[in-house]
Amino acid sequence: MIIAILIFFMVSTHQLNGMDTSAAYQSYTQALVSLKNNKLEEAIVFFSKANKLYQSSNSVLYGYSAFYLSEIYNQRALYQQAIEVLKKLNIQQFSKTTASALLHAEYYNRFASLHIMTGNITEAKKLLLIAHQQISKSLIKNPALSFKILTNLGTCFETMKDYSSSLQYYHKALSLKPYLTKNLFSVVVLYQYIGKIHYFTGNIDSARFYFFQSETSSQKITPENPVHLASFYSNLGVFYK
Repeated sequence: MIIAILIFFMVSTHQLNGMDTSAAYQSYTQALVSLKNNKLEEAIVFFSKANKLYQSSNSVLYGYSAFYLSEIYNQRALYQQAIEVLKKLNIQQFSKTTASALLHAEYYNRFASLHIMTGNITEAKKLLLIAHQQISKSLIKNPALSFKILTNLGTCFETMKDYSSSLQYYHKALSLKPYLTKNLFSVVVLYQYIGKIHYFTGNIDSARFYFFQSETSSQKITPENPVHLASFYSNLGVFYK
């Protein structure tokens, strides 16, 4: 989805703000190739280089090179390094671009996700509400990003034990299922989140329903995720104790 958006917004010229960014663009594309080939160390080097070269431009690729770099650190559980990458990104410099609202939403959602991982739920919720506001006013619709923001908001409220608000956001995220073409595993996980809340609040029938929805959906995804299946059967097992 992100790559498709980048293609849509990609600037045809390498001249931005009077600066030759061809070297930055080359580093960025090399980083994408490295990422596709799962050469993460190489990708970090190229994304870091692109990020530095794009820094004085308003290219949307500057934003996404930072997003990719931050995500790699995030996947490696190097949360502080991921946060530092985003802190250095001046998101306000994209305010006049066509993709402004979408970039802002992506930025705040990624920042919030890192705060969730580090346990700073209050800050995460604040940033996610901003992200939700930004994507709501975006002229370019991105259901996958909206899904992530709403799911993360649900997670924040669940952590705060505000189960009513959590379910509200989880169901809003679930309503986007027909518009999701990729990463359907996230929907499988979302069914489990909803099922767990119903279980914790004593609504066993609803919990069972959503856990079975999770299992049914997981069978449509290939290859199967063994970690998810183990989690599913563990959750379902509570009904037969």
